[in-house]
Amino acid sequence: MLYSHVTLLMLRVMDVITKTSVQQSARMLVAEIPGDIQIGALFPMHRQIAGSEGCGAIWEQYGIQRAEVAILTIQELNKILPF
Repeated sequence: MLYSHVTLLMLRVMDVITKTSVQQSARMLVAEIPGDIQIGALFPMHRQIAGSEGCGAIWEQYGIQRAEVAILTIQELNKILPF
């Protein structure tokens, strides 16, 4: 059985997603939703600090919100598609 992977670089999206398991690797968090199709997505979670390689403030509008929408969209598609 194949698993659908949504790769997300985020810290707190799991507060709103209840049916998703999280695995932590060395540098990123991965959200995984069981299924038959693999879908990958990357979203910026922090603002970039000019002239620095470090992370800036959490970027809610362009990072976390888009990641949440992607996961919720996949969950809604899973409800209506006949897989």
